[in-house]
Amino acid sequence: MQKIMIVGGVVAGLAIVGGISASQFSQSRALAEVETSFAALRATGATATHGPISFSFWNRNLLINNVVIKTSGGSAADIAVSKVAIAGINLWANDFAAERIELTGLDAKGSFGIGQDPQSQDQQSSVKAPQIIAAKFRSARTWPSASGPATGASTDSVQRAMAFYATMNATKITIPTLAVGLAMPPSPRMPAASGKPVNVDYTYSSVSIDNLRDGKIGLASFDKVTIAAEPGNGAPFVSGTID
Repeated sequence: MQKIMIVGGVVAGLAIVGGISASQFSQSRALAEVETSFAALRATGATATHGPISFSFWNRNLLINNVVIKTSGGSAADIAVSKVAIAGINLWANDFAAERIELTGLDAKGSFGIGQDPQSQDQQSSVKAPQIIAAKFRSARTWPSASGPATGASTDSVQRAMAFYATMNATKITIPTLAVGLAMPPSPRMPAASGKPVNVDYTYSSVSIDNLRDGKIGLASFDKVTIAAEPGNGAPFVSGTID
C-alpha cells in the first residue's frame, strides 16, 4: 500500500514530462517540442497549459513554468506544477534523456471509484510534493497514442500516464515531503453514521526511490510516515507516526 501511494506521487509528477525535449539547437525549436508534448496530452480530451518557457543550449537546460493539466469525466483529475526544470538534456538520444529533472510545487487531486458501487464514485484523492528530483532520467519521447477518440475522460489519460510510467528510468528519485490524502464518502462498503466522509492523510518524509527501471522500482524507502484519520462515523480522530 505504501509503495502504491509513493508510485502515485511519482506518476502524477513525472508523467507530465512525457515528450518534453529539445532536439534542435534553438529556443524556437525547444518551444515547438514542448508544444508537441502538450498537444499529445490534449489528444485525450484533457486541457493542458503552461506559462513561460526558456531553453539554454549551452547547458541543455529547459525550464517550464506553471504547468496545469485537467481531465474530466467519471474520474476527473487536476495536476498543477509551479516549475519543471530539466537539466542536461541529451540532444542526440532517440528517447528522452536528462541528467536531472526537478519539479517544484506539485499539487494533484482527483476523484475515483471502487468497482461498480455507484455510491463510491465520488471518492477524492490528493497528492502534494513541494519538490521532486529525478537523477539520470530516461523515458519514451512521447506519450502513447490514444486508443480512441478524445473524450476528456481521465481514464484514458490515466492509462496513457501509466503506459508512459512503464518507460521511465532513473537512478534515483527523491521527494523530501510527500502528502497523500484520501476522502471516502459514506457507502454500503464504508458506512458512516454521521454522514461525514472518511478522511485519511499520509505524510511521508524523505522518500527515496532507487533504480527505477521501465517503471519497476528497485528500492523504495522513507524515513517516516504520519497518518491522520477522521473515521466520520462518530469514532475519535486517530493519528500516529511510523518510523
